[in-house]
This record gives sequence, C-alpha cells and structure tokens, in this order.
Amino acid sequence: MSAVAPVEQGAAVGRAAAASRELRRARARRLAWAFSILVAGPTLFAAVYYGWIATPEYESIAVLAVDGGEPAEQAQHAGKKGGLPDSALQALRAHLLSRQTSAKLAVEDGLVRHYQHPRIDWLSRLARGAGSEKAHEYYLSKVTVVGDAAGGTLTVGVRAFSARRAQGFARWLVAAAERFVERMSERARRDLEASATSGLDAARDRLARALSAQTRPADLELELARDQMQSAQRAAEMARIEAARRHRHLVVVAEPSLPGEASYPRKGWSVATVFFGALVAAMVLWLLVAAVREHAQL
Repeated sequence: MSAVAPVEQGAAVGRAAAASRELRRARARRLAWAFSILVAGPTLFAAVYYGWIATPEYESIAVLAVDGGEPAEQAQHAGKKGGLPDSALQALRAHLLSRQTSAKLAVEDGLVRHYQHPRIDWLSRLARGAGSEKAHEYYLSKVTVVGDAAGGTLTVGVRAFSARRAQGFARWLVAAAERFVERMSERARRDLEASATSGLDAARDRLARALSAQTRPADLELELARDQMQSAQRAAEMARIEAARRHRHLVVVAEPSLPGEASYPRKGWSVATVFFGALVAAMVLWLLVAAVREHAQL
C-alpha cells in the first residue's frame, strides 16, 4: 500500500505536467493563429497591394501668396499666434478646400472622370455613383493646402494618377485662387466706396437744400453744408486711396510642377504602417481577451 502510493502520485504529477505542456502548446497555437490573422495577413496583403497592385500617383506642387492688404505688424502678430499671417490666406485656403471648389473642378476639368477611370486600382479609385459628399471627401484626400505662418504662403499639393493631370488640376486651382482673391479685393473696394459715396450723397443733398433757402439762417446752413461737402469729398478720396492700398492680388511663388516620377504609394512606409498598426491592434485585443478571462475566473 505504501509502495503504490508514490507511484500513483508520480503518475498524477506526470499527467499534470503533460496537461500543462499541452495547455501551453494550445495557447501558443492560438497566439500564432491570432498573429497570422491579425498581423501577418494584413501585412502580407499590404505588401502585395502596395508592391504590385496600387496605381502610381503623381503630385504637383504650387506655392501661393497674397500681396497687399493687412499692415505688416498685424500679419506678424497673427503669425506669432500660430495661425496664418493673413486673413486672406485663411479665406483662400478654406475656399480651395471647399465643396464649391471641388464641385466646379469636377465639372470644368473632369476631376471625377479622372479619378473614376477603370485603369485605377479598385482601392484607390473613386467609386462609380459616389455622391457629392463622398466625392468631396475623396477630393480632400488628394488635395492638400498647407499654410506657412512664417513665410506667409500656401503650399498646394494635388495628387493624380498621371503627371499631366496632377499639374492640370493644380493649374486650375491656381486660376481659381486668382479669381477668388480678385473677388475679395473687388468686394472690399465696393464696400469702402459705398460708404464714402453715401456720405457724399448726403452732403450734396444738404448743400442743395441750403442753396435753395432764402433766409439769414440759410447762409449759416450753406456754410455748414459746404464744410460737410468738403469733408465728404475728402472722405471719398481717402476711401479710394484705402481701397487701392488694400487691393490684393495673388502671387504665384512657384508654378504648379510637372512631377517626373510617382510620389505615391510609398511602399516601405505604407507596409510598415500597416504592420505596426495591426500589431498594436492585436496586442490591445489580446489584452482585452485576457482581462475578460481573468474577470470571468474571479
């Protein structure tokens, strides 16, 4: 009896050790499967896609500035706050990235038609029948407008699936920027001159009434009316000078470039991004599963 007990205990220990080894092997297999599915699979797909399937993209770059307008000290103050140094540049950037601009580019220069071309791979292509919202989101993924607070410039980048089309779209955007800046200047000029004209018209009416009056008080009113007329004329002249001073025009610092080679996809960078992103997601998922199991065992 005493001789059998150690043997049974040894067998039990052996079975427990074998079960523990099998459990570790099962966990290792599950971990390997999870790694294959969550990390290796997406990375392999990314390597195949970016290496052999993805359609090359070309990027055309233009650099713009707006001349005239705000005094230099205001521009420097805006730049110190971290924003664009000129409100006109902020407005221009918003205009170039607006739905209105993307819709006009689609109609006038065939933007949607180009990005829906069947030779473009299915992941990069704009889907057929895409609505205006999806088309605009796609436009924002291909067009970048970055402000330089120190230099007071906007750098416009346009990605397309041919070098010529990228340059063509960038040229269209530069022309749209020129029209927008001219409209801003014209609107500001009209506002200034309208205010001055209103004061001049009021002074003319008062002078006309004073000239038609016959009493002694009329002489005083005539003098006051003439003073008002002179002030209004000076104000109108100052408004014209101010409008000329504030006149803005677009300066094309660098014309839209013709790309000599494809800029995208960046194969190594893209595959590495997918790998590390999938690895982080897998680790987070594994930790969540472990936490749920531990909680269930409590």
